[in-house]
Amino acid sequence: MSIADKIWDSLAQVIKMNEQVVRLSAQVKDLASEMREMDKRLIRLETMLELALAGKGATPEAGVQKRLPPTKPGD
Repeated sequence: MSIADKIWDSLAQVIKMNEQVVRLSAQVKDLASEMREMDKRLIRLETMLELALAGKGATPEAGVQKRLPPTKPGD
């Protein structure tokens, strides 16, 4: 194998690697976009959950039902 063949093979490998890098770069951009969309959806879900819990008066004692104190007979 001559030096010219080795150089040609090396250049062919570099071109193939460049194509792979370009393809992977596009995939990373797509994944980043999907991740941002999922993050936005998660934030919306968290907000809805917090608003729903706040509307129900969710506190650390959320499971405890509050009652009025008993009245004294004669009041």
